[in-house]
Amino acid sequence: MLGLPSSIISSSVGQVFKQQASDDFLKNGNALKIFKKTLILLFSLASIPFFFIYLWGPEIFAFVFGNKWAEAGEYSQILSFMFFLRFIISPLSYMYIVTGHQKEDFFMHILFVFAIGISLFLGNYIHHSVYYMLVYFSASYSFLLIIYLFRSYHFAKGNLKKNKYADKNSKPIK
Repeated sequence: MLGLPSSIISSSVGQVFKQQASDDFLKNGNALKIFKKTLILLFSLASIPFFFIYLWGPEIFAFVFGNKWAEAGEYSQILSFMFFLRFIISPLSYMYIVTGHQKEDFFMHILFVFAIGISLFLGNYIHHSVYYMLVYFSASYSFLLIIYLFRSYHFAKGNLKKNKYADKNSKPIK
């Protein structure tokens, strides 16, 4: 319930951002202005809804879907910060593609899969608890999303030296 509406909005913003960032990067050598503008827009759009879900998730779910859904509201509280970050950072991560850092992006996705696996293991096999599984999942995913944000910001600045993960023959997309 948290992911679908935010994914639609985030994806739409991401398509516009990717085109503008690509144009700015090719023209100016950086995409910092559109990066910051998009970051502020996404933060503004996401703050209030995710704040309400964080504070009153069970009550909101029970009111909208019925009392049986209150537990889903509790889970939404646990995941709300992660979904908040994902909403903001997902469109901005197009900087990996715009600047030709697909290999690093691939390695980051491997880390996401690894983090999910560890979260499931710790929550299920160590604690035997869905609650802890979601806490570990949300925390590890959020941590990696923050890394994604900082790397994307770094790429947007355009002052990169080729790093070992960047594709050797790739150029920014047009």
